[in-house]
Amino acid sequence: MDDDRKKWIAAAAGAAAVLLIAGGLMLRHRPNPDPGPAATAPGDHPPAPLAVSAAAPSRDAAGKPRINAVEVEICGRGKVPLGDDDFAVPGFLEATTHKAWERWLSAMLDSGDNRARAAGLLLKGKLGNGELVGKPMTDESRDELVQLAAGAGDPAVYAMAVYACGILSAPAGGSCSRISLSAWAALDPGNAVPWLSLAAAARANHDAAAEADAFARAAAAGSINAYNWSLLSYAETDMPRETTPLERQFLSVELMGVMAALPTPYRIASMHCTAEALLQADVHEECNALAELMVRQGTTLLDLGFGKGLGARLGWPKQRVDALEQERDALLGAAVLEVPHDAKEGWSCSAAERTNAYLGRFDALGELGAAREILERSGETVPSMALKWKAYWEQLRKESAGQVQEDQPQDVSR
Repeated sequence: MDDDRKKWIAAAAGAAAVLLIAGGLMLRHRPNPDPGPAATAPGDHPPAPLAVSAAAPSRDAAGKPRINAVEVEICGRGKVPLGDDDFAVPGFLEATTHKAWERWLSAMLDSGDNRARAAGLLLKGKLGNGELVGKPMTDESRDELVQLAAGAGDPAVYAMAVYACGILSAPAGGSCSRISLSAWAALDPGNAVPWLSLAAAARANHDAAAEADAFARAAAAGSINAYNWSLLSYAETDMPRETTPLERQFLSVELMGVMAALPTPYRIASMHCTAEALLQADVHEECNALAELMVRQGTTLLDLGFGKGLGARLGWPKQRVDALEQERDALLGAAVLEVPHDAKEGWSCSAAERTNAYLGRFDALGELGAAREILERSGETVPSMALKWKAYWEQLRKESAGQVQEDQPQDVSR
């Protein structure tokens, strides 16, 4: 991969998973904020979803806490001694919230709201079973979601069926043959995402004409919505009232991991808007329109990050690109620093209250809207919050590097 492409992917990736970052840190005794190989700048790429394994409080045969146990403040449970390893806390929390997840999932599946029901079908098997991302969907759940999408006439429900069938990456058979990207685009013609998906599929099929047509339609769209970041909102509708603050917090953080794992077709922009292609006036105009749509109408940090990266490739003034990058860093910092993420204190009742309050704003305003509100309320300027975020991220990177060094086997032969 050439350096230009690496820089493009890193700059464009964005950071849409604020709760995944904070939650990932809370779900580990020692922070390990490795953002993956594509990220070369703070906030350019969210961490990969964390696996969760079942675990009980760390006690010996006599029932006494083990010497290496770490006391973690758990809302409603007090200080709980847990093993000093990466998965003791999430394992305990998963076991604690399993019944709550079953009630929530049952409510979604029985819901009269199509979006809530579709969310339940998509999430079934993905939470509460020992892994964050979970098992593949069963054929029964996928068939039911496809049937719902085919008859609902709702682009959000249809998008969930697209994700369930995996047709963003490959053609699907069985019941998924009833789902197509062209039908999604026809149902949601003013949304750039289904057209970008069609452009990506056309490129995979080496159909340059179809790719150009779909990309032009994406550039002419008036909105950009992949619907994956609305999954929590759709599910929230049927969360049982008896759900405790801790259950709401932990299950929502897990759900955010599932949301972050759902694919978006934005990479087609880097493949379509190459330096050579941008020499053509019509391609340059379309790529510029898409970049403007992302930075002006986008609702996530991912939208803002991709738009900024594409704008840089298009030759936007450096002052504008730098300002967008600074804004992204400030918004990411405002949101991440708003949510508790200390491994031992992040699950206390006060932490649950703060996290759930953020979730409410996220639900009502979207990721960017919530972050902008937090930034305004903080009294910080964009430059000052961006500096705070960079300093915080650098500290996490140092702690992570120290942990890796600590975990390396020591050579005692010398």
